[in-house]
Amino acid sequence: MDLAGAERVVWSAWKVRHDPVRGALRRDYRKHAAEVVGVIRRLEARQNIDDNTGQVFEEMARVLVTIAERYASGNTLALLDRADVEGVEPAVDREWVRLVILGVAMTGAAITAGLTELSAAASTQIVAVVGAVAWALLYRDRLSPGDVLDVMRGQTRK
Repeated sequence: MDLAGAERVVWSAWKVRHDPVRGALRRDYRKHAAEVVGVIRRLEARQNIDDNTGQVFEEMARVLVTIAERYASGNTLALLDRADVEGVEPAVDREWVRLVILGVAMTGAAITAGLTELSAAASTQIVAVVGAVAWALLYRDRLSPGDVLDVMRGQTRK
């Protein structure tokens, strides 16, 4: 069972459910999200190596239901109990790497298009195509084509 969707929700739960959070509380939210994602990843790995997969799936269901209930009630700083996250290595959010790669690809395409003898309209189209291809490659597991079209139209999913 792939739990990438659950991970994405946990990483952004505190941003979505609350007004902008600053300072030490922001660090606490990020730390808790990393611990919860660590639990999810540990369970996902256990389903492939444990002999008793039924027990793993039961524990996975319990954890996911607990996360969902607490998320729905707005308790994003306690998505799981301390006992559930104890001894689990916190996950690392590397979303910034995707954003840097996308930015470098777009900037490189813009500079390259600007250095060529192409018209402004052609340069703009080249940059747009490179951006769309880079976006699709970097976010293929996160966004469906419908989501991309909605973003391009300026519609929101919230």
